[in-house]
Amino acid sequence: MAGRTDSGVHALGQIFAFTTDDPERAKKGLNPLLPLDCWITGCDEVGVDFNPRFAAISRTYQYYFGRCDLDINLMQEGARYFCGEHDFSSFAKLDGKNPVRNVISAVVSRENGYPVLTITAKSFLWRMVRCIAQALYEIGGDLRKPESIRDRLLLPGSEPIDPASAEGLVLSHVECGVGFTPVYQTKGKQYQREGCIMWQRAVSSVLFGTPDEVPIDR
Repeated sequence: MAGRTDSGVHALGQIFAFTTDDPERAKKGLNPLLPLDCWITGCDEVGVDFNPRFAAISRTYQYYFGRCDLDINLMQEGARYFCGEHDFSSFAKLDGKNPVRNVISAVVSRENGYPVLTITAKSFLWRMVRCIAQALYEIGGDLRKPESIRDRLLLPGSEPIDPASAEGLVLSHVECGVGFTPVYQTKGKQYQREGCIMWQRAVSSVLFGTPDEVPIDR
């Protein structure tokens, strides 16, 4: 697989590789065997040495926030500080890994009235996106200033931020330089896929109830 995520995180763009002597049979037979909340949307033939984890050029996550009254302008101002190469010791659980990561882009937009963080990097540390989301949530709620992001990145030994809830996080895309052709889906899969996408678009209100009253769940 192209990467692992925290328990409770969703994925719309995960990539995995396997070996088969009958690719056409695999294309037709895999989806009916998978549970309804898991489906294959496209496939491609690759070399025997292809490994999606190490072939990944970039990974993109989206975090759906549970309050529509957050100030996305302040959140975007804070998000800009994450772009570039930084020591993310204060925004992740390291487990002995190199804390330096290069964030390609970090944008906060609004979808169906709710703020959504879209962040891209070649790789992320454990809980890194969720800690970033929590920091931006606090900025959007006027609990901290956007410049606090800069200060924490410059002082990586500061106390780590608690991660935001895993349920709001989605692995939306993994770029491996591979072109995909659509895979046949049963009607059940098609309905389930459409339902999941609709749920993701409204995930904030579904998860957190009345958005103006319920704070983010840790």
